[in-house]
Amino acid sequence: MYTTAHLRLRAYTIADLPFLLGLLNDPEVAKWIHEDFLIPRGPTHIAKIQENADRALAYFIVEELPSATGVSAPPQAPLGVTGLAPLSSTMNRNATFFIVLAQHGWGHGYGKEITRFMVDYAIVCLGMHRVSLTVFEGNERAKKCYTDVGFVEEGRHRKMMWIDGDWRDTFSMGILDTEWREIRQ
Repeated sequence: MYTTAHLRLRAYTIADLPFLLGLLNDPEVAKWIHEDFLIPRGPTHIAKIQENADRALAYFIVEELPSATGVSAPPQAPLGVTGLAPLSSTMNRNATFFIVLAQHGWGHGYGKEITRFMVDYAIVCLGMHRVSLTVFEGNERAKKCYTDVGFVEEGRHRKMMWIDGDWRDTFSMGILDTEWREIRQ
């Protein structure tokens, strides 16, 4: 388990699977995270979620830390999930970063906090040489977050995604270990 200023990143458990399935079934979340048709996913899709989690280099459930006021509050639903997937062979030390936040986690700066932690974790702890990601046109909040953390746009696929009745581009972004070490100083 890891913590940042406001968040806890922990291993997923079987109890988290309904939450993860719920992310895929929220159309406002799902349209930004995968290239498939937006269709309801049933319990049979849980096996695919588990398979993806098991294949990842890192796979964390993100939760808000309890209030610093000391007042105990009832546990809240997780904020989302984040992780690193091997780009191809781990020999080349490349990883693909992913993050999925539930709507109640949007607009609080958690995305940037998670992204910073995950890039640092990938490069410093796992020894990755580069971290890559894909972001869809129209998800400006995510693209700004990634740029603010230090990701650089490396490519664009024109009119690649059908989102909300319109063709959208996808952007490939990446950050190298040397760039991250400069940013950390």
